[in-house]
Amino acid sequence: MKRDEKAILYGGGNNVVNSTCPRCEESIDRHRISVIRPGEKSRKLLFDNFLPALGNYSKETLLDDNLREAYLRLASSPGGGVIATSMIGVAVATIGTQEKQYATLSGPGARVVLPFIKHGHLPKDLVIVGVVNALEEPDAMVDIRGKTFVPASTAQGNGMDYPIGSCAAQKIINRICRDARDAGRNVETIDLSEMFWRDYAAEKYSRAWSTGSIVPSCDTCKQVLPQMLCDRVDA
Repeated sequence: MKRDEKAILYGGGNNVVNSTCPRCEESIDRHRISVIRPGEKSRKLLFDNFLPALGNYSKETLLDDNLREAYLRLASSPGGGVIATSMIGVAVATIGTQEKQYATLSGPGARVVLPFIKHGHLPKDLVIVGVVNALEEPDAMVDIRGKTFVPASTAQGNGMDYPIGSCAAQKIINRICRDARDAGRNVETIDLSEMFWRDYAAEKYSRAWSTGSIVPSCDTCKQVLPQMLCDRVDA
């Protein structure tokens, strides 16, 4: 892992979120899982499996006007509100004693692109989260206890604000929390990594937008993820 990646936190105290959880009004350090860090398992899943799968589908499909137009149409549709860039997100979570792997793309990419990927590089039991927005899921957003809640965020004006529920990390953590609830088990660990992927508004279709590095949360996730990890709101 690169040195600068070791300092990345998904959620938690940073330049946007202070150390107090807006739901329980206590320090986020009192959450059983206070922050999420990128680790070797999610990094391996990203670079060894999911990224090769995304690069392995037909170039003609990738460059097709219809795919690009479908992406941009969803991005600008009512309730979509997602700009045309797409992030990759992957996670390895322990639910009870079972380890599960998850992957998605932010925004419309999950619905428009993922159906075309070839699964040869992917782990057999990988959970692919295919919704455009986590709020599309039944019961919408759930927290780490499996309880439905309404997340909130305040725009920071740094060019890193996105619609709640559209980000890859929020989609994945929402699915992890739902799977734990349905299994009647606790989420024990989450190892998550995100990376820039493609810009569908670029003049050259699907121009590479990636830095090739794990990147930190956007300003929306910095606010929403601690709310998803809150297990003390009724304490």
